[in-house]
Amino acid sequence: MAIETPAAVGTKIRIAIVDSQTIFRDGLVSLLSSLSQVQLVGACEDARHAITLCRETRPDVLLLSVQVAARLSPGEMGEFGQTKVVLLADSTGPMVLRELSHLAAGVIRRQDTTDRLLKTLAMALSGGSGASAAPVGALISQRSRTNGLSERESEIASLVAHGMSNREIATQLKLSEQSVKNLVSRILKKLGLNNRVQIAMKCWVN
Repeated sequence: MAIETPAAVGTKIRIAIVDSQTIFRDGLVSLLSSLSQVQLVGACEDARHAITLCRETRPDVLLLSVQVAARLSPGEMGEFGQTKVVLLADSTGPMVLRELSHLAAGVIRRQDTTDRLLKTLAMALSGGSGASAAPVGALISQRSRTNGLSERESEIASLVAHGMSNREIATQLKLSEQSVKNLVSRILKKLGLNNRVQIAMKCWVN
């Protein structure tokens, strides 16, 4: 199968998908293409095309099925360069997964939720050199807006989810610490939550 390369959408998180299961791969293509912070640079089904895809597009993140990864030698995995590899796992035995996990920045399972996928992408990118932290926060913020938060509240919630204190958030957003405290209280009330940890869990995962 030839490599599928959708048109670029001018965003900062560049993602490629390699999975031999056509329906699942097409579903991921559809999902990720709907996110404004994502540029889907390509999708393919096998190891040979995976290497070509990464050489030509240099994605920030490669969503790579364990079945395909198991067919790649360490040298071939090295062809991915600075790309962060996130493994797509299903019923593959734990031994195979353990052998591959040290090569990956994260692992998700096919039965995981969309929120779990976004969390794994955020974790893979945080602190890495492949993409800036800004679109990672935007991914989380996009999810939190579905919970009825305003744009500013979503921004605060995403920073709380990153573990930032009120003072750190105030400094970054050029707000007073009291304003941030009031916004956090408003977020807790809107979401029916009791503390900052629950905000992080609500914004990151189901």
